[in-house]
Amino acid sequence: MLTQIARNRGVPFEILVEKVIEKSAQFAVVIGIIIGQRQAFEDRLLTFKTPEELTALEQEIEQWQFPT
Repeated sequence: MLTQIARNRGVPFEILVEKVIEKSAQFAVVIGIIIGQRQAFEDRLLTFKTPEELTALEQEIEQWQFPT
C-alpha cells in the first residue's frame, strides 16, 4: 500500500516510510494522553457516592481540552 501511495504522490518510498513512522510516534503520544485522561475520569466515576459528584464530573468532561 505504501508503495502505491508513494508512487501516486511522486514521493520516494523511503521518505514516505520515514513520515509514516514519525506520524505513528506522534499519534501514539496523543492517543496515550487521551486514553490516560479517559481512564482517570472513569476511576473517579467509580468512587462517586452522590449525583452531585457525577454532575461535577460531567461538567469537567465537557470542558476538557487536549493539553497543548
